[in-house]
Amino acid sequence: MKDILENKHTMYKAVVSLLDGNTAKLSPIPALAPAITSFKDLVTAIKDKDTLANTAGEGLTQTKTADEAALISDAVTIASALSALGSATNDDRLKALSHVTKSSLKSLRDTQLAIDVKNIKTLAESKLGQITAYGITPPMIAALDTKITKFESSTGTSQVGAAVSTTAFKQLDTLFDQADAILKEQIDKTMEIFRTTDPQFYGEYKSSREIKDLGHRFKKPETPVNPS
Repeated sequence: MKDILENKHTMYKAVVSLLDGNTAKLSPIPALAPAITSFKDLVTAIKDKDTLANTAGEGLTQTKTADEAALISDAVTIASALSALGSATNDDRLKALSHVTKSSLKSLRDTQLAIDVKNIKTLAESKLGQITAYGITPPMIAALDTKITKFESSTGTSQVGAAVSTTAFKQLDTLFDQADAILKEQIDKTMEIFRTTDPQFYGEYKSSREIKDLGHRFKKPETPVNPS
């Protein structure tokens, strides 16, 4: 949640706290009850939606990153062996794999990475009779194929998580608009009755309605110790 919205949400909670602590004073004004209930529901919904927006893709992204790292590591191992074989047999197609490094694969888009690694796997399978001399075994190639599938799956899942997060952030704006409407058009207007009947309570309400800029909390720098 952006700082400006976080500050507004803090104000919402202050209003809810004040109203909850003064139910006896509010009971003679029954029109306030449904408005307050709706407002409180929106304040809770905002917090829940913000949590969803910030956590929807968190674990999924970590899984995708781990799967990508495992895939790239195995792909580089096999590509290096193929490159060495190409150098020994003067096979230009295999020698071209010398450019395959962890950084070069890491820089690729997800779809291109999967394509390039599949090509490495196909080449390894076609040279199986020779590449075993370089330490590359059939189980290693099979494991690479499994990691390709796992990476593609986690990539798709991660994209779903990102979509959920993006949608949740957009819905936050709608929830804030709805909360503002109830607060300004119903609760604020009805609370005017207390301006003259209970000035103290009305003043407390107006104070709770102020949006305070909480800003960021930074650790106070320690006072340097005099060497002497």
